[in-house]
Amino acid sequence: MKTPHVPVTLGSPRSRRVETESLEVVAAWFPSHARLGTHTHPRALFGVMLDGAFRTSILGREVDYEGASVWTEPAEERHANVASAVGARVLIIQPARAASSVAAIHRDLFDEVVHERSIDLRTAAMRLEAECAVRDDLAPLVVEGLGLALLARAARLFRRARHHDAHPAWLEQARDYLHAHCLERVQLGAVARAVGVHPSRLSHEFRTRLHVSPGEFVRALRLSWAAVELRKPESTIADVAARAGFYDQSHFSRLFRRQFGVAPAAWRREPSSQH
Repeated sequence: MKTPHVPVTLGSPRSRRVETESLEVVAAWFPSHARLGTHTHPRALFGVMLDGAFRTSILGREVDYEGASVWTEPAEERHANVASAVGARVLIIQPARAASSVAAIHRDLFDEVVHERSIDLRTAAMRLEAECAVRDDLAPLVVEGLGLALLARAARLFRRARHHDAHPAWLEQARDYLHAHCLERVQLGAVARAVGVHPSRLSHEFRTRLHVSPGEFVRALRLSWAAVELRKPESTIADVAARAGFYDQSHFSRLFRRQFGVAPAAWRREPSSQH
């Protein structure tokens, strides 16, 4: 029996879709423990986990797509998904139905099952998600530009991971440590001791391989955490800024706008719960 083709919004009660000449971008939320049985999609996709998680069964194995996970699914690849206890908020990009050129350019991205983690790509995807909510005549143009740029950055990341530039295990451990302690006062020496390298090597490898310093990486993590917290109606901007470790609200707002292209107040006016 043939596995059924389904839309990428299957099981999502709230979603937004923007179609452009070359791309289709979908921002979708899946509720707690939502189960999506074995299915396929007629077109390949690139996904980013913005918040929550999916456990996905694909190619005979179980994969956890958690916050900052980025992944690809080739066209007609059989898989199944289960959302986490807090659900899953995802951004999905597919080549438009008539846009064979995008699929061809990114064949190395779309023709394999790949899974990586990237706070940088999640940040870019959050900005794209916010743009999907804008209802003016320029929105499709902006969405297309941001979406194509995101695919290009993902292709570069996946290519680097597949070939000669694989990260050393201790660098992945350092990233995990910073994820776990990003809201605390993190000291470079403490991170280095935790993974067993000298602080200077840690700093150098971060800059060389991830293109950010450890401090910039933590700042991006805090801003991404703040973006999720701002979606909650009980949270105030001042409270989120303080809990994220920023010394005042204006400093927080300036950095938030720089990272997401929109002020915290405007971000709050488009909460994901209204998708």
